[in-house]
Amino acid sequence: QAPAAVRARGWAGAESPLPGWNRPHPAPRRPRAMGVAPDSPEALGEPLHLLCPITHVMFRDPVVVAASGQTYERWAIVEHWRRRGRAHDPLTNMDIACFGLSPDWGKRLEVANFLKRHPAYLPDGWPDRQMPQPSYGPSLRMWLLRTHSWWTSAFTSWPGCLSFMVAGVAVAVCCEWLLAIFLGLADGSSHIDKVIFVLRSNPSSGWVQRNACAGLSNLAFNDEERSAAIMRSGAVAVVVDAMRNHRSYVELQAYACALLANLAHESPERSQAIVDVGAVTEIIEVFKNHRGSSLAMRNACAALEKLALQLPEDRSAPPMSTEVLALLVEVLDLYLLDNTWEDAWVMRASCAALEALTIGGPANPNAAEVVRFGGVLRIVRALRRAPFDLLLQGHCASALANVVAAADPDRPGEYAEQVFAAGGGAPPLGGG
Repeated sequence: QAPAAVRARGWAGAESPLPGWNRPHPAPRRPRAMGVAPDSPEALGEPLHLLCPITHVMFRDPVVVAASGQTYERWAIVEHWRRRGRAHDPLTNMDIACFGLSPDWGKRLEVANFLKRHPAYLPDGWPDRQMPQPSYGPSLRMWLLRTHSWWTSAFTSWPGCLSFMVAGVAVAVCCEWLLAIFLGLADGSSHIDKVIFVLRSNPSSGWVQRNACAGLSNLAFNDEERSAAIMRSGAVAVVVDAMRNHRSYVELQAYACALLANLAHESPERSQAIVDVGAVTEIIEVFKNHRGSSLAMRNACAALEKLALQLPEDRSAPPMSTEVLALLVEVLDLYLLDNTWEDAWVMRASCAALEALTIGGPANPNAAEVVRFGGVLRIVRALRRAPFDLLLQGHCASALANVVAAADPDRPGEYAEQVFAAGGGAPPLGGG
């Protein structure tokens, strides 16, 4: 059990209850006034699952440690690693193999929803209500720090080996220089051209292309100005070429699909430009080649959903028609087998894509294709599989409603019978 000072959350003072931790800590917990209404923002309790296990403050920039799957506040876990001098997981108290970090999108969404429900509430320890843009910077930063530490200790500790000492110092300085450049690149739209230059200049390096796509995806996330700048630069054609040239590189495909989804969000013009350069064909290849990767499947489904929502004329035309629908049904069926949070994300994304592709009533033939491929049965199974996942329930219900609404006017109950036959109209459909 953690010491009382740690459990108190939001400690203050020069000394931390964690040994060797001297970083300035979040502000102390604000006192609650007497006589405050229980439903007022001042009296709200913060959900325990949204608190960082290290700082005991609500997440602002939550990240998942790749080697352990645990979620922490970004600066807190990076500082923990820096203090220990190695990759270590505080919750399991075990050393881990790598410094890899990635944004925890689920936790970010939960925190954002909490703030949305309580617009006047400022979480303890937060300077304001803004959440920073996610990035993949700390994993590379920690790799550079580790390389800097290893080379410095390996070569400068050998007495009498002047040449190795010089090499160690040179590599250490190089790592620091690369680190400074990377942290500068992670700041904003002024460096979009630099990232795109890297993308264009290294077409044969899948690793470089993968990282460039990840960086552009983060820059485009929920940012209209940066998304427009990326489109003006012609980066989409380069990204599609990268997907075509490195089809076996699953992480590149996943981050490229995430970039396409972010660019297509709420923009018919950008969506049309993405379709025009052949991006849908490459998304289909992702479905064919990387079904075992939940990240690739989730991002590919998200890209199709955004494109279908913005381009109603294209949703029932090749390539966004028969083949895409068959692949989406197969992916949904595949990820119904297990019950992890990753599978839930894929089921949610695939049902959302099916929902978007079947909008349009009788004029859209995609509903008939979904029925023909057995999609109704899979959607109903997803409904039953996660009865308390409200987002999944919403996408499934909307997809079924689109299918029923697409029936021939002369036979209005045609597809409704399919839904009831699959169990989609039965009362025990769950707690949502």
